[in-house]
Amino acid sequence: RSMPAARGRYFKQLDGDDWYNTEGLVRLVRFLRTATADIVLNGRTEVDQEGVAMHTVNVWDSLYAEKYDGQTVRLSTLEPFVYGIWVVTYRTALLQEHPFTLPEKQLYTDRMFITYPIPWIRTVAFQNYDVYCYRTGHEGQSVSTENRIRHAREAISGFETLLDYYEQLGGMPRSNREFLDLRVSRYYNNVLQTILMLPASMKAMRQIRDLDRRVRDVSGRLYRVCGENNRMLRNFRNTTYGLYWIRKMKKVKNWA
Repeated sequence: RSMPAARGRYFKQLDGDDWYNTEGLVRLVRFLRTATADIVLNGRTEVDQEGVAMHTVNVWDSLYAEKYDGQTVRLSTLEPFVYGIWVVTYRTALLQEHPFTLPEKQLYTDRMFITYPIPWIRTVAFQNYDVYCYRTGHEGQSVSTENRIRHAREAISGFETLLDYYEQLGGMPRSNREFLDLRVSRYYNNVLQTILMLPASMKAMRQIRDLDRRVRDVSGRLYRVCGENNRMLRNFRNTTYGLYWIRKMKKVKNWA
């Protein structure tokens, strides 16, 4: 609901249990006053329960953060990489020109928020300093194993919603398609890992099989990219998903 109401030139989200580094935020706001990029990327700091802070190493750090620090570059000149909600600031007009609605009272909508605008991004600005402070290790965190198991249905449903969106998209520049496919495939990997956390059952195995067939039906290209980025998934396909049972048996043996 906040996106349509936004009046500033740029839009950035903050989770309720996280915060911004004051110095980094001041630098970012100063940069945004004259920025023109569709998205601006900054670093992230992880802070544990004892207050120990550590910079989160991103793939794009080594590739682009130093090389293009303070610069705006075209997306088409970059190799595809994945970024999270914590490091991105959107040009508000981009979100409002291509509006989308996120499900309410549901976890993992940050993955949709990151994915939906990708087809329309043309320029990226890099700022080589941390702004977002991400709290780790506290009870109830959505990324914990316990909560991933508890909210597995929400993770699967969210991915299915993303597939519906993907299926309805028209043409877009090749670079945007490559960024989009990589982002969706990473989300898919995460959902598969969540299903594998559930107790061994025919239902869980069928969820993996049926979800993978849905990906294939939506896009042969996406189906291929997901397989290329996940060796376990390729092996599942090669064994008609029978490898699921072998993996679960090994997990039980190791646990015992």
